[in-house]
Amino acid sequence: MTPRKALFRCVAAALPLFTVGILAGCGNAPNFAGIYGPRPSATAPVVLSVSPGSVVAGGPAFTLTVTGKNFAPDMTVGGIATTSSTFISSTELQAQIPASAIANPGTLTIIAVTTPPSTLNFGAGFTIADAPVSGNSGFKIEKVPIFANDIVWSPSSQHLYLSAIGSSTSPANAIRALDPVTGQIGISQAVTVAPNKLSISSDGSYLYAGLDSSHSVQRFHLPGLGPDIGIPLGSDPVFGYYYAMQIASAPGQPHTVAVLRGALSMPSLQDQGGVVIYDDAQARSTSVPGAGYHLIGKDVLLGTIGTIRWKSDAGTIYARGGLDSANNFYVLSVNSSGVQAVAGYQAGYNGQQSGFGNFGTGLQYAASTGYLYSDGRQVMDPATGNIVAQFPVNAIGGGFNYGTDIMVPDGGLNLAYFLGQTQYQVGTQDYTLEAFDLTQFTLLGSIPIPNVIGTPVKLVRWGANGLAILTNNNPGFPIQGTGVYLISGAFVTSPAPQGRRAMN
Repeated sequence: MTPRKALFRCVAAALPLFTVGILAGCGNAPNFAGIYGPRPSATAPVVLSVSPGSVVAGGPAFTLTVTGKNFAPDMTVGGIATTSSTFISSTELQAQIPASAIANPGTLTIIAVTTPPSTLNFGAGFTIADAPVSGNSGFKIEKVPIFANDIVWSPSSQHLYLSAIGSSTSPANAIRALDPVTGQIGISQAVTVAPNKLSISSDGSYLYAGLDSSHSVQRFHLPGLGPDIGIPLGSDPVFGYYYAMQIASAPGQPHTVAVLRGALSMPSLQDQGGVVIYDDAQARSTSVPGAGYHLIGKDVLLGTIGTIRWKSDAGTIYARGGLDSANNFYVLSVNSSGVQAVAGYQAGYNGQQSGFGNFGTGLQYAASTGYLYSDGRQVMDPATGNIVAQFPVNAIGGGFNYGTDIMVPDGGLNLAYFLGQTQYQVGTQDYTLEAFDLTQFTLLGSIPIPNVIGTPVKLVRWGANGLAILTNNNPGFPIQGTGVYLISGAFVTSPAPQGRRAMN
């Protein structure tokens, strides 16, 4: 076996996603020029072990001890960010590792010795593990390390579906099914580009997935995830190709979806392509244009759109304004020709209660009440555009993190769930889940969700007594996932005060 083949075999055998280990004596790893070197000589520095061998993601700064042989005073610890590196002896080096170097799990970290001039001599692996989560008698929490851009629940198949971009158990760029009861990842359908936004048809027969890089929406058959048709989203002569900012399946019409289109060249500006209705791959002729085209409703300028939600029928879509008009609310009318904006409301000042307030940009609809719900805690009657109530969220948010909550209503259980950083705990990984009466807006109970890695971006109800939290570690574009937290138990259906007990 040639030295290059031997080296490849050693490295390939030692590269799981969350832990990287290179066996001593397998040869030098690539230097900074990316060129493989020869097997180290008897006098070359070799790393035999590190202590500790693993740490919990999000933990404090610590001292790392590297043990090996042939170390020299001018050598330092490499492969991981350090604030300082100290030569102890020919068999030991120590390095101070900052907390920022271990903020997230899944970092491919290789502990090495840096020999001037800039040669890395590999020797031992290092693990940055998920922070532990636990529950109590009222609820259970499980972390599934599947990284995804979006997550949806299918009541018909009783599975969660994710637009996966890589995990410890699955390849990147695939639609993956997750059984939330067992926490096991099941059937998968690979795609050639990273999938993003998802939607399940009302009858559970189709899954729609946005494939941003191919500026299209792909439809899959459920439950087998067999590919069906592709829906091209077109392009703008100025801003270029569109992508699906959001996909919303029409109630009672599995072959029909509303797509909120954004411009790939300017994703930070959100909507540039308006709202289009597609029947299979055919776009209806009338669509809602992009930003700043005309006045609607109470002299409200139609600005960008950030979120769309169907009413309980396929004749109306409710829309929340985008980044430049988050306080705006629009009513879109849908017919066989397409969709158009027919009413709009803007958040008032001096006590006027119309439109949404300044905090939060999410939008949820509950058919059981006919109301719209904002992650900014407000409740709106879409018939009038008036704010009718505000949830008294008190254990989460506040201060600088007010308005970063996410929420989901459940009309069947008459409950609303809010998740946000624990009050006055800005900058920590501690979150709190609060449950409210959906119609009386009263707090029923809360539970702590500590050690959350990444930022929660979506909250989904699943099954009889479950919630799923999708997290990411990059609020920009594209999103980078960190995992899914599955919560289940009595608290979800009966959020009594006992759920507030300290976690085990």
